[in-house]
Amino acid sequence: MKKLLLVSIIGLSSLLNAQVSLGTIKGKVYSTDSVNVVSFARLSIEVDGNFIGAMAELDGKYEFKDIKPGVYNIKVKRDTQDIIFSGVEVNPDQITMMNLYMPPVMSKEVIIPVDGPKIDVNHVEKIGRDDLIHNINIRNPIKMIVNTMSEVSVNENNQMIIRGSRAGDVVYFVDGVKMTNMQSVPGVAVRGISVYTGGVPAKYGDTTGGVVILETKSYFDLYYEWKASQN
Repeated sequence: MKKLLLVSIIGLSSLLNAQVSLGTIKGKVYSTDSVNVVSFARLSIEVDGNFIGAMAELDGKYEFKDIKPGVYNIKVKRDTQDIIFSGVEVNPDQITMMNLYMPPVMSKEVIIPVDGPKIDVNHVEKIGRDDLIHNINIRNPIKMIVNTMSEVSVNENNQMIIRGSRAGDVVYFVDGVKMTNMQSVPGVAVRGISVYTGGVPAKYGDTTGGVVILETKSYFDLYYEWKASQN
């Protein structure tokens, strides 16, 4: 019995870990003068005991994708010297924009705490349960989003436009499934809406128009709502 319980706990833990939303770290590596970039710098971070490597591009850009939420140290290799930028925080479903500024050559290893402001590139707005309940446009999710978020509009064909993007560039996910639109989803079945107007997480793919993520109510959500209405 104890063995079965242990296996069940391990299985549940693995399932919960698999459902954790991942984040991204990206930015540029700059030289000592904080003006010129460092091309082809070698970087690495340690995740769960494993080292993940990356190399800066010609313009100094680097990126670590699909990183579990947590606090990490970014190591930059410069000849025989290791520059460690410590305390870089990764949040679920978000991009941590972190530019790295190399210090003058000193000792073999230099640790630089990250305590400066980060560039916020995560532009996400949400409509939660309480907002949905009291929204007069509950039966029209598109109209509800447009009337709630200033950066979202629609064209004459009722296509959503985010921050002036072209019609058709917006990507929709309904319960994790990519869709061409969300017009077939009844508003009363919506549990929550998130709209990324910029800084789209890597798992949603590349798009210039933004991402609309819609979560619907489960059977039990609808049942309990109906049951409550009978009282």
